[in-house]
Amino acid sequence: MKRKIAALFLTGCIVLSGIPVMGAEVGFEIDGLAQINAGAVINRFGYNMLGMREVFEMLGAEVRWDSMERCATAKKDGKTIVLYVDKNEGYVNGKSIPLPTECVISEGHIYVPVRFVSDALGYKIDWDQYKHKVSINTNAGKYILLDTTPDIDENTVVLTYDEALKMAVDKSSNLKNIEDSVDYLEEMRDDLGDMIWSLDQQQSQYNSNLFDLSQQTDEILAAQLALQTNIESTIEVARNIKNVEIQQDMIEVNEQMVKDGVELALKSYINNIRSTVTQIDLLEASVELGKENIANMELKNSLGYESDYNLQTAKTTQLNNENSLEMLKLSLDSQKQALKTLLGVDASKDIYVEYDVSFNALEDVDLEHYVIRQRETDPSIITLKNNVTLAEYKERTNAAYDSESEIGVRNELNTAKRNLEDGKDNLEKNIRAAYNNIKTLEENNKSLLRSVEQAKTDYNSVVASYKSGMATEYQVKQAKLGILSAEKNVEDNAANYDLLTYTFEKTYLLGNS
Repeated sequence: MKRKIAALFLTGCIVLSGIPVMGAEVGFEIDGLAQINAGAVINRFGYNMLGMREVFEMLGAEVRWDSMERCATAKKDGKTIVLYVDKNEGYVNGKSIPLPTECVISEGHIYVPVRFVSDALGYKIDWDQYKHKVSINTNAGKYILLDTTPDIDENTVVLTYDEALKMAVDKSSNLKNIEDSVDYLEEMRDDLGDMIWSLDQQQSQYNSNLFDLSQQTDEILAAQLALQTNIESTIEVARNIKNVEIQQDMIEVNEQMVKDGVELALKSYINNIRSTVTQIDLLEASVELGKENIANMELKNSLGYESDYNLQTAKTTQLNNENSLEMLKLSLDSQKQALKTLLGVDASKDIYVEYDVSFNALEDVDLEHYVIRQRETDPSIITLKNNVTLAEYKERTNAAYDSESEIGVRNELNTAKRNLEDGKDNLEKNIRAAYNNIKTLEENNKSLLRSVEQAKTDYNSVVASYKSGMATEYQVKQAKLGILSAEKNVEDNAANYDLLTYTFEKTYLLGNS
């Protein structure tokens, strides 16, 4: 899960001849982090050369030495680099590359030109002759220590974000229900149309009976009652037709709302899993460091230099961290299962969705105009407007003559209107709250990035103290853990921002975010 960067302590050299010689101490940085190493830097014909195994392992490559062929092979990022002793050429994926000077063996170590190593891996290298420092930039991306890519094996289903979204949409039962409702609404509209035609025929018959002078009084009264019932039935069917028309008009809107909701769920699952994975990494590193700390404290305690209370406190903290780690792993399993259910992936498989949560700042928004527009055009508002339209139509076509029914219809309309205004007000409140939260996260991002840089500075300071004998290796590891923690905070903030900006642009989701 973690990028392996071995710590190196390098000493440099000055050039006296073609013979490799040691010289003044040389610092070494990878992506701005000072390295600690027991190896050495030699200089031959003016070229800095590093121990083959040390430099490649420091850069996270796998290294193998062939004593028969007298060559070293390193593999990293899909590249295979082969270097032979006493040869002035190397090989990158089988292609011959000239070396500025041949590799040599000195005191049992094979040394290679550091610039060739960096160039072969596609890294940028700089030499500061005043500070006697070699700096390599690996273009690692956002983070130096935090790795958001989990272990992937043959049992892992790897999906792009677009692939995962399509699977989630295809799996959505709500969308299937909407698709089924299209045909259902068409059939209902046809049936209601037939009912209207039938009621029209009956109405004609009742009207002719009313004007038939040969009819008796009781027959006329019956025809009048039947006509009134027929009128009420016709109006009720007409209302149902109006309702069906509104539902048909909302089909596309409803489909988009469901799809957006599915995507929000997908983003939430992915971000929660990523956060849990990085939290596990951080806690695992803390637990390992805690074991080392307790071992040191136990030694000091046996010698009388550490109190029983401090030792017991450290052990209690360690136990809590270990328990939290196990709980996080169980939580991760549950989160992955929820994602697999959303996508319809076999429960026995592991899953990884490729998704970048880089902090992409929201474009400038004229908040006031945005609020005004969303109060009228948001899908949730359109739905409430349709409810008002239906209630108004019901009031206009009210066939009941009793005051109780008339009051009920009027109350229904008033309720629909209040719901519309309340919906607009709540939407506006959510928009403004979300916008303020977005701005807060943007400021948090700036602060957290500064914290990462400060953690790097603190780490390099501790490394310098370690080299001068003023700090322990444990303190160096603690400082590195500080960088990892600071980078995780940046990642979590970006994930929260990703979800919030998504819902801000689809405001009807703000209540679900």
